[in-house]
Amino acid sequence: MAIPPRLMADPTKGGAVFIIGMHVHDWARPSDWLPPFLAMPRMMRELERNRDLGMVSARYCLWGRTIAVVQYWKSFEHLERYARNDEYEHRPAWLEFYRAASKSGSTVGIFHETYVVAPGATESLYFNMPPDFGLTGVTGAIPVHARRETAHERLHESGERGAQA
Repeated sequence: MAIPPRLMADPTKGGAVFIIGMHVHDWARPSDWLPPFLAMPRMMRELERNRDLGMVSARYCLWGRTIAVVQYWKSFEHLERYARNDEYEHRPAWLEFYRAASKSGSTVGIFHETYVVAPGATESLYFNMPPDFGLTGVTGAIPVHARRETAHERLHESGERGAQA
C-alpha cells in the first residue's frame, strides 16, 4: 500500500489525547511497582476488545524509569465514562493502587495528562506515516497542500482560531 507523503489531522474534528504512565523510583521493590505495571495490559486489552468504549489507538513509550501509553480517544466523554465505571478494569485498579501507595510510600509514581482536541485548536503533520497514525486515527487524515505549508496555516485553516495561551 502506498503511503501518502504528507498528511495532517482534520482540524475541523475533535477528540481527546490521554497520556498515562508510571515512574519507578525503586526497582528493588517490585511488590510496589509490579501491580500497576500489570494492570495496564489488562486495561489495554479490554479497550482494544471493546472499541465502542471510545479508545481509537495507543502507542507505548519507555524512557528511563518511566513507562507510558499515549492513547487517542473519540472524545473526552468516552474517556471519562470508561475511567469512572466500576465495571471496567480502570477504576478498581486505580483504587487498589491508591490503597497500596498510601502504605508503601513513594516507590512508584503514577501520572496522566488529558488533552481535549477541539476543532480548530490543533496542528499536526505526518510525513510518510500511515494515514491512521496518531491524531489522524481520531479525526481522519487530509492531505497537506500549498495553503497548509506552515504550522500556522494548518492551525488556522478551519476558520476557527486555536486556543490562545
